[in-house]
Amino acid sequence: MEERLAEHAAAQPPPPPPKDGPGGSGGGPSAGEPAIWSRNFKFYFVGRSAGLLSWAMLPVAVAAGLLIDGYGLETAGYSMAFLVAPFAGLVLFGGVLADRFTARRMMIIADLANLTAHVLLALL
Repeated sequence: MEERLAEHAAAQPPPPPPKDGPGGSGGGPSAGEPAIWSRNFKFYFVGRSAGLLSWAMLPVAVAAGLLIDGYGLETAGYSMAFLVAPFAGLVLFGGVLADRFTARRMMIIADLANLTAHVLLALL
């Protein structure tokens, strides 16, 4: 009986490995891409790069806009202080929120709030 089970097991092909990439359930890289460039990492990289670019451009754009409109350096300096002050005030509450939500959810919420604030500032 054991011989029949061994023969039957040897005749069965191995199951296919799980699919990775955009159509698979693994969320891993597709063929030909480095392991770090998984689908989730691509989303993170693009979102984080856009967020960092917006943070780098905002002070320059605000200062240039104020100086072009004829405001002095003092007004540009105050505007830089007003850009930093909310960060200094809200960072105190960030730790409390980080304890209550997952890192992924916090990152998404923070980036959406960042996008909303920058769009509103650009429209005003």
